[in-house]
Amino acid sequence: MFNQAGSGAPGAFGRRAWLWTAALLAALALPTLLLPLSHDQSFFFVTAQRMIRGAVLYRDLVDIKPPLLYHMYAVAALFGDSGISVRILDLVVQGGTCWLMIALIRRSGGGDRVAALAAVIFLLCYYGQGYGDTAQCEGYAGLLGFGTAWMIMYRRTAAGFVVAGLLLGAVVMMKFTMGLLLPVAVALDLAAFAEAWPRRARLYAWLLGGFGIVLAAFALFLTMNNAWHSYRLVMEFTSAYAAIEMHSPGLWIRNLLTMVPEHLALDYSLLLVTATGAGLLYTARTTPREAGAARSAAFIVLLRFNALAFVALLVSIIVEAKYPGYHFERLYPFGAPLAAVGMTAARNWLARQQSRTLYRCLVLPALAGGMVILGPLPRYVWHCLIPAAEALQGIDPAPDGVHAFARRLGAGTYPHADGTTTPRRLHQGDLFVMSSQAALIYLHAGVLPENNVYMSAYIQAPFASGEWKEETRHFLLLHRPRVIVLDEGDALPGISGTNMTSLDAMRALPGVAAMLDSEYVRVWELKNPQGAQPVVYERRK
Repeated sequence: MFNQAGSGAPGAFGRRAWLWTAALLAALALPTLLLPLSHDQSFFFVTAQRMIRGAVLYRDLVDIKPPLLYHMYAVAALFGDSGISVRILDLVVQGGTCWLMIALIRRSGGGDRVAALAAVIFLLCYYGQGYGDTAQCEGYAGLLGFGTAWMIMYRRTAAGFVVAGLLLGAVVMMKFTMGLLLPVAVALDLAAFAEAWPRRARLYAWLLGGFGIVLAAFALFLTMNNAWHSYRLVMEFTSAYAAIEMHSPGLWIRNLLTMVPEHLALDYSLLLVTATGAGLLYTARTTPREAGAARSAAFIVLLRFNALAFVALLVSIIVEAKYPGYHFERLYPFGAPLAAVGMTAARNWLARQQSRTLYRCLVLPALAGGMVILGPLPRYVWHCLIPAAEALQGIDPAPDGVHAFARRLGAGTYPHADGTTTPRRLHQGDLFVMSSQAALIYLHAGVLPENNVYMSAYIQAPFASGEWKEETRHFLLLHRPRVIVLDEGDALPGISGTNMTSLDAMRALPGVAAMLDSEYVRVWELKNPQGAQPVVYERRK
């Protein structure tokens, strides 16, 4: 049905225009190579480095996310221990997302202008979040979602539906709630194709077969590595963590009504919220049969897929009831084509309402001004270009100073227990860190953690596994590392359900406070009014 692009696709580009578009997209993405890793990205990267060295996720390394992101980070870690490996991986993923987005829009008859505009909007939104909110699980939603749409629309064979199922399984292995893309994919198929039910049933069987292969591979991974018990502990923690806000319906409703509009208005931008709304309205009011020469039936179907994906993934955020900014990046690839259509439709309507001279002199400048003030461009400049320029000048873009703290710790130039600052470099086994910034500190110190738990919330939470706490206590009392870094400013009530810091949590473990007081000296600390405040303890000689 959709083998050819719709006739009369508007906004056709020549080769030179596409070269300029590619150059613009590259210019938007490349500055991120200069940016450091955040604490989340450092956690994924350090965990991946340990996996490469033989540690098994869940059994030897504790985290609550599905496994695929760590394996993607492991691919990056194969190319070096520097954080730039992660940035390059992210460029490849988002480049692939843009390529698929453009290819789908063009092939379905949406036109080159809309395709190029959608890709630019997407990258402005994605990289405008700030360096800490990229390279997350949510950043794969577009690549895997558009790959699924391509298979269903243009590879309607058994192999194509198996691949679609594999891609949807990969989405679930990135984040369970993003599995809502599975019913979106089925809805796309039902809406777009008038298949006989026997054939449709066979295709769905292949789709579910591909999806089941991924789930079976995950189950096999847990079985072969004897990790079912440890994974059950992770799921128990996840259930308790997810229920924190659910215990207070008023808090859940208040956060829903305040945080969702705030993130959409600020992170996605008022302009794009309006434009996406216009695109959703256009999609709802236009049927494939009414598409006409300007828009092909295939493009309307693609827009409906984007609309359903946007709404479904927004629902997945609400289901999680956690609202860090990076959660919303799963919406951006699906909202961008809708926003591009909405903006194009608004421009065309305005052009028809005014004389050409008035349009060029007043309307176009007003639209450009709105793009600059109310669109995603200011956030991109503030959160991407300015930090990249600072990094070129050797300025740490992180205002809390944790990166500089970690580098100085790794170089061994902090004040020591004997009162000197003579460099004493840390070696494997010398360092134990328990902090919300633990992985970032390990990464800059050039030392990998040797214990199973280094994300502080998994010790702080009252509902955290007793096995995790005992393993941590046993590790400290047995190894007595030369340097211990704890944190007196990293309370994480949204995850742990308590205001206890990692310093409090560690001292609460039997025997640890006595060991710290009798065998260690508090030698250095980072005074940070907001956020992490790591404290360095050094063992007495």
